[in-house]
This record gives sequence, structure tokens and C-alpha cells, in this order.
Amino acid sequence: IERGADPNSKDNFNYLVNEFRDAVEAEALEIGKRKLIISSAVAADPKKIDNGYYVENLCEKLDYVYIF
Repeated sequence: IERGADPNSKDNFNYLVNEFRDAVEAEALEIGKRKLIISSAVAADPKKIDNGYYVENLCEKLDYVYIF
């Protein structure tokens, strides 16, 4: 964790992505339209990836992942 980030940031981001995906899918069913596309820009540094993201979950829940 760098720059004063909360030690729970990885878990919190994972929770946010999961909840947002669930909300987007529920909205699509409710209004009868296609679901919104969800994407995220993430760090390219392997250390930051390991410390900051659950990669498998992001790949499952996000439509696009942009690596910077």
C-alpha cells in the first residue's frame, strides 16, 4: 500500500466492483434495456497489481480493463 492508502483498499475496491456490477445488471432487468458497460483503468506495475486488485474478479466483473 502506497501513499497513505487504507490497508483495506484492495478489498474495498473489490466490493465496489461487485456491488456496481450487481446494480447494473439489476437495473438492466428492471428497465428492460441492455446493461451498462463497466470499465476501469488499473496500474501496470506488477507489485501494484498484486497489492491493489483481485485480478480474476476484475476480469469477471468488468467489461474492459485498461492497463496504464
